[in-house]
Amino acid sequence: MGDNDAATAPTAETADLSSSSTSEGHHHRHHHHHDDGAAAEILPSPPTSTPSASGDSTSAAASDLPSPPTSTPTVTASASATSAATTEAILSLPSLPSVPSASPSASASAIHIDFGELVAGIDLLWNGKFAEAEAVFAKHKAVSPRHALHYAETVFVRSFITADNRDTEAGFQRLKECKALTDTHLKFYEKNTLPPGVLFPAANKSAFINAYFDCRVVLGEVLYMNAVLNALKGSRVKGALQLRKSWKVFEATMENFKNVDQYHPDLMISLRFGCGIFLFAMSVIPSTYLKLAEFVGFKADRVEGLKSMRETFERGSVRKSFAAIVLLFNNLLLPRGLADVTEFVASADQLVKVCLAKYPEGPFFHVFGSHCARKMGDIEKGIYHMNQALENCRSIPKPPQMFLSELASCHMMNMQWETAATGFEALVSCPEFQVRHLSSLQLVGCYMMLNRLDKATQLLHQTNAYPHKSGTDNYVDHVATKYLIAGPQLCLWEILYIKRDLAKMQRPLAAHPTLLDETAAKVPGALGLPTPAAAPKKTGFSLNTFKNIVDKPDKTANSYIVDNRALYLLIKGAILKYVTNIGCEESIALFKEILTLPRDKMVDKWYVPYAYYELCESYFYNGQRDQAIEMAKKASSIDGYTWEDMLRVRLGVTSSQLKKGASPGEVLLTKANDPALRTPGGTPGASSTTTSAAATTTPTPAPPSPSTSSSHTTSSTSTSSSGGH
Repeated sequence: MGDNDAATAPTAETADLSSSSTSEGHHHRHHHHHDDGAAAEILPSPPTSTPSASGDSTSAAASDLPSPPTSTPTVTASASATSAATTEAILSLPSLPSVPSASPSASASAIHIDFGELVAGIDLLWNGKFAEAEAVFAKHKAVSPRHALHYAETVFVRSFITADNRDTEAGFQRLKECKALTDTHLKFYEKNTLPPGVLFPAANKSAFINAYFDCRVVLGEVLYMNAVLNALKGSRVKGALQLRKSWKVFEATMENFKNVDQYHPDLMISLRFGCGIFLFAMSVIPSTYLKLAEFVGFKADRVEGLKSMRETFERGSVRKSFAAIVLLFNNLLLPRGLADVTEFVASADQLVKVCLAKYPEGPFFHVFGSHCARKMGDIEKGIYHMNQALENCRSIPKPPQMFLSELASCHMMNMQWETAATGFEALVSCPEFQVRHLSSLQLVGCYMMLNRLDKATQLLHQTNAYPHKSGTDNYVDHVATKYLIAGPQLCLWEILYIKRDLAKMQRPLAAHPTLLDETAAKVPGALGLPTPAAAPKKTGFSLNTFKNIVDKPDKTANSYIVDNRALYLLIKGAILKYVTNIGCEESIALFKEILTLPRDKMVDKWYVPYAYYELCESYFYNGQRDQAIEMAKKASSIDGYTWEDMLRVRLGVTSSQLKKGASPGEVLLTKANDPALRTPGGTPGASSTTTSAAATTTPTPAPPSPSTSSSHTTSSTSTSSSGGH
């Protein structure tokens, strides 16, 4: 589920969502690279086999959609909508009043369902009352496509808490049933007849019109959800084709349902939401897939997509909370590249507070509260929010595995190794957990910090035997094999770096400044490559020489000496960026040293493109734009390495910023415009080191967090210099 535009939570603010600023936000100026592109990549994926949608997935498609009835429903032909009208069609939708409308045509008697009851069920869902919400939707799911959609959505949303394949399968099945019902109803409406069992009388023509319109919106959303699930499980082509079908439904609906006075305003907002989420989604997919999307007729426009989300949050009732989720995903979990994330985090923090005021037991909003706190450097407060989220998931029939994973990750970031290990141990024992591979590597890292080498080695062997469930599992297998041979001492640091957790650890890192070097001292080559021995005299071509060329001898621990050095330099340089500033000269020197290492001696080369990317950020911050562009190009030119997908997402954002400049609402941060480096007189400060938010602002008191055992505990009052990622 999803840089830092949000990942699962809605941006529910009454204030300006793109530019609000708080004291908590300002202290995070230097954390403009705390993007969670990796988080977006490392989400649970659905199972490899999924139920196929029944019925004609293009029922009443753009080519044969009848015009909606005005007074008496009639069936007429309509022209096919064109993809070129995407943004224009959304912009042409009129501004709509809050629901309910004062218009008689939108009154309760004119609508086809009880919207009050429906919204009450949706509020229960987002407040963590899943069983109660299901009961509301289940009452009419057999006769109302709208109820069937939210009945399916309940288990769909729950699956992102449990990360359990069985919940994902149940979500697929419910979406399939909803689509079948919707297809059936559309066939009746297009023949100007009532489907059996509808909740309004035949004489109520206004209700008929709204029911027909609502079916179109529901069909678009069902197809969209199926497309997303297929994309997450790796079926990108199938997902793209389903996405296109979904968009054609929304597009045709915009073209043919223009007499807005006839329709309930919340349905119009739902249509705007459906269209807007396409524009947003297209803007955040990796560039390699964007070309395919554009080829089949999609247009990416993050600005207009987010505008639709904000309007939905402000005016819609049915999709209000879902829009907030998208906005939080945008602000917190999408990569921001070279942009300063201060205002994005501050805006998300305000929105989380608004949502928690309405949904105090809403587990997703506590999770986003945890992400906000972590980005502000307050891991203890992040742990508090995760515990609250878990407390509010007690009624869920399956363990909230994804949330438990988030909590264990928080303890890991806080260097509470024993507590984190206990959490990960429970997760890796669950065969249905979709992020089991990655959690295993995290547990290996904790074991090594607790000096449990035997347990770490045993777990690495088990990890390679797990069946694959997510797109990152191939990477994890490769890394597990490496650490079985080279020794897993640096496993913890690699995972913290790749997951972007290291970027939020200023306080723990400042409290334990020598921990990385202490670990690296046990790893051959990490703190310095051995002096090359004199080459032996050539004695001619031997049988052993021929055997080595043909058979390629098995790798040994010595095979990874250069890799160990490269990984140490990358982690050390990143830490210096995080605890000082992005343009730190010492970190630049470490990244540049990676580029001097003999690449023919590296088993894996992922350190090289990542070093180029880190240099790109540092050079840009220091005002060296040309060098930044050169580094981005070199990073983009390399492929076929471990953790490639994570970097590609970040590179796409950064390359666009270098080429086109900042997007609306963004500020690209450099040393010259960094407020944290300004003296009281308003000129850039002489020092490249800045104090943390904890030292320069009055932080909001963190709620109490349960005490936990730890091997390396850190003080919540520790301060560090702010910087980097």
